[in-house]
Amino acid sequence: MAGQQSERDAPVTGGTIQGAPKQGSAMASVRWTAAGNLLRTVLATGQLLIIARLVSVAEFGLVVLVSSMVLIAQQISDAGLSSALIRFRDATEDEKSSLFWLNAAIGVVIAAIIFLIAPAIAAAFKAPTLAGMLRIASTIFIAQGLFLQLRVLAERDMRFGDVIRVELAATAVGFVVAIILALMGQGAPSVVWGQTASAFTQLGLSWLVLTRDWKPRFHFKAREVARFVPYGLDILLVNIATSLTVQLDILIAGLFFQKQVFGSFAQPRDLSLKVMTAINPVVTRVGLPLIAQHQDNPQQAGKIYLRVIRMSASVCFPVYAGMALLAGDILPVVLGKQWTHAAALMPYIAPWFAFRCVVNPLGSYMYAMGRSRHALYYQIGFAAVVALASYIGAQFGPITLALAMLATYFVFSEICWATVLRPISGVSFMAYHRQIYLPLACTLLAAGAVLAARMLLGPGLLPLAAAVAVGGFVFIAVSFFLNSAGVDEVRKLVGLRARPAIG
Repeated sequence: MAGQQSERDAPVTGGTIQGAPKQGSAMASVRWTAAGNLLRTVLATGQLLIIARLVSVAEFGLVVLVSSMVLIAQQISDAGLSSALIRFRDATEDEKSSLFWLNAAIGVVIAAIIFLIAPAIAAAFKAPTLAGMLRIASTIFIAQGLFLQLRVLAERDMRFGDVIRVELAATAVGFVVAIILALMGQGAPSVVWGQTASAFTQLGLSWLVLTRDWKPRFHFKAREVARFVPYGLDILLVNIATSLTVQLDILIAGLFFQKQVFGSFAQPRDLSLKVMTAINPVVTRVGLPLIAQHQDNPQQAGKIYLRVIRMSASVCFPVYAGMALLAGDILPVVLGKQWTHAAALMPYIAPWFAFRCVVNPLGSYMYAMGRSRHALYYQIGFAAVVALASYIGAQFGPITLALAMLATYFVFSEICWATVLRPISGVSFMAYHRQIYLPLACTLLAAGAVLAARMLLGPGLLPLAAAVAVGGFVFIAVSFFLNSAGVDEVRKLVGLRARPAIG
């Protein structure tokens, strides 16, 4: 940014950040986040499965469509200003209060805009029910504007235990509300009512639990937020581009696919997304402050990033392989025969999301290294590529769309190394690709073992369970040989003793 800055105004650019997490507290935070995300994913997946049995395939597509739009709007309502408090740790009490009320006002504005344009969006997707669902969802942004900064400050201070307890309680309330309304025959809107109940529960609990160290005063001055705006604007634009990258495929599919086809595509895609959002935030939510400690040591920051993607790949690849192999047997039984076509799409969607997990943490790395403007350019470019790939793939059906997205994320994983990690942190070709392709090799060998066992044992539930057990044994055994560093990272994540990690 042009111009001079006083010492107080200067963002953190190097050295040790005051109050930054030590390794032990960071790992404890990772475990809290892991446990919280796991439980939230269990609730969200349980809700997904129950709702899928209670509504039609076409109605389920509307649920996913609204959820995608809400996620994009949530990135806009944040405005990046709360996240700026992670980087500007010297913010005064007046500045924090001014930022809080600015976020609250942005939430109200976003809610009003969504309420007004809901009918036009419904008309574009040829789904009249969508208007009412979006208007219900608009109130979520009022709640979010009033608790988001409280959560960010608690996470900055490594109070992940408090944050996770609040989020779990709110998720549980939303789960109960959605299921009760669905059982009462309310259909797709029941999920939106559940999301709204969850947001306002999180608002109330955040003020009860997360205001221990700080709560806003009734104070606002525009000049007090001025120094946060350039950094926050960069983060806002990156978040919008990132959210569009994540959601464009489902929005474009909603425009081009018939409602029944769209619902069949949306179910395995949404299930895969929930798995990704359970695994990636475990490390990325604490990864930014850890990497930020080493802004003046890019090589060390690069090593931390390699550990992040090693852990993600070591968990994501086998999970998605299992989903691809077992969906055809399990989904029609759990959800009903109307979801047979959805199960057939999972082998194409799961690999796409496996590579998506590997690419996803790049944004946290670039933020923490002070490259928010570079992150913006990358995300805008990547969002444009995703839009083009989604548009082309959607013309030929859901399988082609999934394969187009897999190819896009595979290519981008290589671009990440060549144009970001190597220039900034000096990460070598072998060091980067070991983190991805050793876990992938272990996963492919285990998947081959599962397929071979199924051919030998034949159909049925017990043979299926035996084949899965064989695959699990092969994966663990091969991982100890080929991916011992990844095994150690996962062992440390769950609190088991591990050998020292290899840089």
